Amino acid sequence: MKKLIILIAVLFTVSAQAKIEIKHWQVGSEWTKKSDSYSLTIDTDITSERFLWLTLAGAPVDRLFVLANADKTKSMYLNFTMDSDHFEAVKDALGTKYSLTCEKSTVTNAMGAKFINEKCSYTEDGDELVLEKYDGKISEMSLTIANTKDLDEWNKKKDLEKKSDI
Repeated sequence: MKKLIILIAVLFTVSAQAKIEIKHWQVGSEWTKKSDSYSLTIDTDITSERFLWLTLAGAPVDRLFVLANADKTKSMYLNFTMDSDHFEAVKDALGTKYSLTCEKSTVTNAMGAKFINEKCSYTEDGDELVLEKYDGKISEMSLTIANTKDLDEWNKKKDLEKKSDI
């Protein structure tokens, strides 16, 4: 009986730590903002109230965007934006903590130049981590953590709002 209680305690401890977490940022945190989202950026203006000082694998995070779930009770989406020159360092650091699955593809800019993009992902308990080397711009990479169930509910709510907006 004693061994069973210890085994159950160990299982709950392991399962409680199974969230995707980057520098103490994770989805599912209590939402205390009045708005649906907020953004933190690197800003050289000392008067800025939205200043961010965060690095991932030595790469400065230029922007962190956080979005609430549909009923605004918890965070459901985090997006870290960094310079794409740091992609390999961030990928290697994430690879020590999570078993990433990566795919390569070709992207083209407005001038017709082609670049090899790389997109890596990891999924655990309904949370998904996605790292993309070129996310919209060849100068920016992104790291996104989202809860897929909450994101689906949020998208359904937004779709209903669009349909009723006549």
